[in-house]
Amino acid sequence: MFKLGFLVNPIAGMGGKVGLKGTDGQDTVEKAHALGAVQNAPTIARQFLEKLYCLSDVKIFTCAGEMGEAYFSGDLTVVHEPGEPSTREDTITAGQMYLEREADIIVFVGGDGTAKDVASVVGDVTPVLGIPAGVKMYSSVFATGIEDAVAVLCEYITGNISLAEAEILDIDESKLRGGEADISLFGYVKTPFDEKRMQRSKSFSAPEEREFAKAIAEHITEEMDDRQLYILCPGMIRTEIANVLEFKESVLGIDVVKGRKFVGSDLNECALLDLLAQHENAKIVVTPIGRQGFIFGRGNQQVSADVIEHVGVENVVVVATPQKLANTPALFVHTGKLSLDEKLAGYVKIVNGYRNYEMREVRGV
Repeated sequence: MFKLGFLVNPIAGMGGKVGLKGTDGQDTVEKAHALGAVQNAPTIARQFLEKLYCLSDVKIFTCAGEMGEAYFSGDLTVVHEPGEPSTREDTITAGQMYLEREADIIVFVGGDGTAKDVASVVGDVTPVLGIPAGVKMYSSVFATGIEDAVAVLCEYITGNISLAEAEILDIDESKLRGGEADISLFGYVKTPFDEKRMQRSKSFSAPEEREFAKAIAEHITEEMDDRQLYILCPGMIRTEIANVLEFKESVLGIDVVKGRKFVGSDLNECALLDLLAQHENAKIVVTPIGRQGFIFGRGNQQVSADVIEHVGVENVVVVATPQKLANTPALFVHTGKLSLDEKLAGYVKIVNGYRNYEMREVRGV
């Protein structure tokens, strides 16, 4: 009988819309709650299990409460009672329990922090599959979305796809909130491999891309209308826009200018909506994550579905260097709102140089 270990990090992703760049540590969780953040991972876990169609001959191990048991209606074995609230130690203990019971795969709902905690226990012994629910998911252990995760898991259970090595990337959230981006390779795990349904690990800009980024920044700043707000998402091109307009950008946050003048730094969803309520016209300037291809839904959740709809899909400006586009075979959006993803999908004009464009297809997940 196939044995599946399942766990949920209930607080994964809470820091996204409120601009906390993650929810590692109880102090950060409390701050997220104070800012009005809501838990999204439990909803994702329920949606995943509702769509899962291949559990008829599968033995399930999980944790009590919101870490797993709460989302099931069938037979399962609870192997760990987490504290309240659950912590990374609970994730590590659960991983150990699944390992001891010789689970054939561990499926988790969370982000890079959860992936790192699971990997710290199982290494390359037990395959791992991530269902994206965090703020940033740079690792290649994640399916691109819920439906793809369902398909990948069921294909693996039935023996129709094989395993591959996946990178686990780690970012120090405490340094990130202090203004320093410290991203490193934590290690490798095995994961079911499906080129179309599994995301790639994030790639980082090469020095030779800088001149193209400068050209795109020149294009964007020349086109700026003094009457409009410009919501600038992070990336090398945003850095070059900041250099042109002479403001200090945030680290992996959302910055705003009006025309060519700085308005605000590292703004969360509420602050963006407040600004939009005061200004009739706005644009969003965003670049996809290198190699992964996500335009919305990874690391820029502050630019939420509500923000995008307020601005208007027609006012989303996608920018990317030719090198990034060449290394990114597919582009995605995952705003959490299906109707908006459908509007954003299709062929999109991308600024890839000074007054130069490329058409690429975008799909929702």
